[in-house]
Amino acid sequence: MRSHSARYAHVRRAIGAAAAIAGGYLAVRWQARHATEVAQRIRGEERREDGLFALRAKVNDVSGRIDASYRSVECSPFLSPWPDVYTAAAELRELWQTELSGKIPDKVIVSKYLEFDGRVRDCVPEPYPRLPVRETIQRWPPRHLSRLSAPRSPGWAS
Repeated sequence: MRSHSARYAHVRRAIGAAAAIAGGYLAVRWQARHATEVAQRIRGEERREDGLFALRAKVNDVSGRIDASYRSVECSPFLSPWPDVYTAAAELRELWQTELSGKIPDKVIVSKYLEFDGRVRDCVPEPYPRLPVRETIQRWPPRHLSRLSAPRSPGWAS
């Protein structure tokens, strides 16, 4: 007669095999998820680094143009630096809003950019101020207003 432990050896082997398979499956899932998280972190850091390089290049360009604009005013006091300064700052603003704001999550850089942008908006006059449509229409002579608001009739020549 077989011993009790020998009788259930195949059951223990089956349980051990099932545990090994389940453990292997869980390890593979954890490793895949962990690898995905690591890859996402690496891609995020690469995007951040690319964004920082682009921001640095644009800031160097903008600061050089602003410097040159102010130096040209020192040489000729009749020139206005504001259109050049406004244009350079607008290019930096466009780059930030279209590409860099999603790539650079650093709070220090974001706050410094917002501080710069706020100062430019407060201190630098827009070279070609745009009036809202209502103000533009109100400044027109009345004959233009009547032409805009007059209903078109079949006999009215345009």
